[in-house]
Amino acid sequence: METNAYDAYVAFLPLAHVLELICESVMFLKGVRVGYSTPNTLLDKSSMVKRGRKGDASVLRPTVMAAVPLILDRVFKTITEALSKSGSVFEKVFTYVSLLSFLEMRPHANPHPNHAQILLRIPQSSS
Repeated sequence: METNAYDAYVAFLPLAHVLELICESVMFLKGVRVGYSTPNTLLDKSSMVKRGRKGDASVLRPTVMAAVPLILDRVFKTITEALSKSGSVFEKVFTYVSLLSFLEMRPHANPHPNHAQILLRIPQSSS
């Protein structure tokens, strides 16, 4: 795994979880910044985040995270709710850029750096 000074890892699984233990150890060895969270405070709309406040992922802006299916479902739900409020044009652009970014992850792909930048600029909801 290639890392740089801008990488950040968000740790939110219990440390007793083998996946979390391994990932945190690798991040420390690579010199990646590590921020801690819980599944209840990870996202802006998580159950323990007060309305109008930001979740840990918005504050930490991680570039790396380990996840289990339950957490991925929560992230997917949050993204799809934000997309549905943004309108169909934005949703189509987001889907297109997501697909391009996914295809660029394949070996021997020619990545275009602007795709990731466009993808990560998701408008924040005003609620």
